Amino acid sequence: MKVSAQFADQLLTLTVDPSSEDIDFGLSKKGKIYRRQAEFAVPSGFNVSSIHPDALCLLALLVYGPFSKNLFETSWSVSPEFSEAVLHNLKRHCPTVSKYISPRDIPFSGRDALAFSGGVDSVAALELVGENALPVFMRRITPPGERIGLYRDDAALLSCETVRKSGREISVVDTTMEYAREPVGFSVDWTNAAGAILLSDEKHIRSVSFGMVQESAFYIGHSHFSDLRRRSVYSSWAPLFEAVGVPISLPTSGLSEVVTSKIANRVAEKWFSQSCVRGAATEPCGRCFKCFRKKILDARLSGSYMPAEHFEIAKSSNEVKRRLLEVPIHHENVLGFSLHGLNTGQSEIFETLVQKTSPIVQYGENLDCLEKFNPRGLEYIPEFMRDAVHKRIMEFAGNLTADNLKIIENWETMHLTKTVEYWSAQDRLLALLNE
Repeated sequence: MKVSAQFADQLLTLTVDPSSEDIDFGLSKKGKIYRRQAEFAVPSGFNVSSIHPDALCLLALLVYGPFSKNLFETSWSVSPEFSEAVLHNLKRHCPTVSKYISPRDIPFSGRDALAFSGGVDSVAALELVGENALPVFMRRITPPGERIGLYRDDAALLSCETVRKSGREISVVDTTMEYAREPVGFSVDWTNAAGAILLSDEKHIRSVSFGMVQESAFYIGHSHFSDLRRRSVYSSWAPLFEAVGVPISLPTSGLSEVVTSKIANRVAEKWFSQSCVRGAATEPCGRCFKCFRKKILDARLSGSYMPAEHFEIAKSSNEVKRRLLEVPIHHENVLGFSLHGLNTGQSEIFETLVQKTSPIVQYGENLDCLEKFNPRGLEYIPEFMRDAVHKRIMEFAGNLTADNLKIIENWETMHLTKTVEYWSAQDRLLALLNE
């Protein structure tokens, strides 16, 4: 794959020329290469020459790297050190190097960035990273002739506006990069950091945070415990961020969705958050799985009454129905926590979901651990900001007990899905949702 970069009229354009090997390679499970140009609208007065060539290469890799097989040749030179880092970690060969280019160093007197989405976890991360942090929102722009789809950015833009009105600086970067792949979306989990990388020298960025929660970082809520460090999505990419002086920071990685929701609710008066990306701002679609489970969690945390009619959505929404019939359910731990102790009316679907999630609630000893902080999350925060972030976390959640930590680090729940109680509930749920 060959990549070139052009800058004109406040627009940075990456253009790729994939080889036949690249096109055949693709990503069979996550998508394939689609649009061969990705545009980024840079802020007024932005100096394109300020971008370190290694940072520009990382930006291109975040968008097109997953679709290249072996070669990733740029029209500009990168440092030998970065080329070596890409080869060693991502197994891509970047041949255009110059011994006169030095690696970008971390500007320790600079500021931290946040790959911002406007969702609950992202707003929680913003509260934790400090007042000087710069949230950067990548606004999806649909190229001419492309289908718009169900995605709406109304809520995210409202969240950005509330951040701005609170006195915080925020950058919104218009981009077509999500159309680089089919289906439309981020090419890799870290692609949302493209804006922070683009602005890294202009804004003196020294790290980039993500709102990744414990359920994703340690697979709590999946079938078994897995440390992010041992997964290629992190081990292959984190060193590249380090190599351009913008290390990845995961301030919410030691917190479950339960705690990030508490944080977002606590700061709701100054910053708006909404996880649904299909509905209008302040009016979630009410039919996606995020809406279904987030509404239950909010009711559980606030102690407010949840109308039993909410569970009837599972009959008419194919997405909610499909998700609830999964074995196990996506983030079943959070759903179990939310359902048990929920103040709601009479509903067969609710009662059946309580039965289905009872094994995981019992296994997790009532899942009290979801309301606490896992100190292993500190390992995913750069040392120069770790103490400050930890101090803020302690305002919302205490540390896990030794018993809590043992539950999490020995998390293995597939055996729970083989119990008579679980499958009795699964069969009943299947019948109820197909009435």
